[in-house]
Amino acid sequence: MAIDFDATLTADSSLTVDSGLADAAGGSRVLDLLGKVTTPYREAERFLAYLTAVLSQVDAAAKAIERIPDFFDIDTAQGEQLTFIGKRLGFPRCHCVCDATPVYGIACDDPVPGPPIAGLCDEAVFRGCGGSSSYCLYDDEAYRAHLVARRYQMLGLYDIESLGASLRAVWGATAWVPLARRGQVVIAPGRVLTDAEQRRFSITLRALPIAPTMEIAVHYGTAPIAGIGAGWGGACGSDLLCPTVVDPYSCGDPPSKLFYGIEGSDTDPVVAGLGDDDAVFAACP
Repeated sequence: MAIDFDATLTADSSLTVDSGLADAAGGSRVLDLLGKVTTPYREAERFLAYLTAVLSQVDAAAKAIERIPDFFDIDTAQGEQLTFIGKRLGFPRCHCVCDATPVYGIACDDPVPGPPIAGLCDEAVFRGCGGSSSYCLYDDEAYRAHLVARRYQMLGLYDIESLGASLRAVWGATAWVPLARRGQVVIAPGRVLTDAEQRRFSITLRALPIAPTMEIAVHYGTAPIAGIGAGWGGACGSDLLCPTVVDPYSCGDPPSKLFYGIEGSDTDPVVAGLGDDDAVFAACP
């Protein structure tokens, strides 16, 4: 910073600073400090100009230091600063996933998370031949939402309220927890997921505050779920709760389903009684 030794001050009891020197001071803190100069030195123009220059540099450094927390706050950080926070939380931007490679098939009207479907003329592989690949959360806002969920997980907040807050951070206000029972928790996005959300679906599950021993099941339906009480859809115009077990770290297909029904001599799929908590209704995936 250049020092103007020709700057002039008007000396009085309040040490009034001319506009040029006030601009050089650059902040009220510098002016406050200049106001503490004792009377014998208020006529020392070169000394005051030098002091203004030095204090302005110190003030600029202080302002930069004060802004540092904003750059490393999970709510405001961007780019490399957000990446740094993710590393400290043990959740980097890039993850190994199993379903990032498109597979040959016919897309359904209501897609669910899984391998992207491609036609026979597209670049894809047959299911089971894709192996693993990498998916990176380059979008800051998507990455930030996952870090918010990961923060709950790191703090060991495995209660339903914390899980619900994490789901809403990632998927929005429609996401919720329809069911939590011994050894299993059922989560629901409450809407159709975008293509990007489907591709990073397993990554999202890894960030949620769900205890390591708990089985994760997902209800993919978007209609209200049949039930009585706040958040449920009643008995008419609603869907049955149809949870699908998902392992966010496995590349295999989910385990075989049990369906409620009456077992016959040649039953396929496997049928279970109404008292079996691991079964679903036949219309469920």
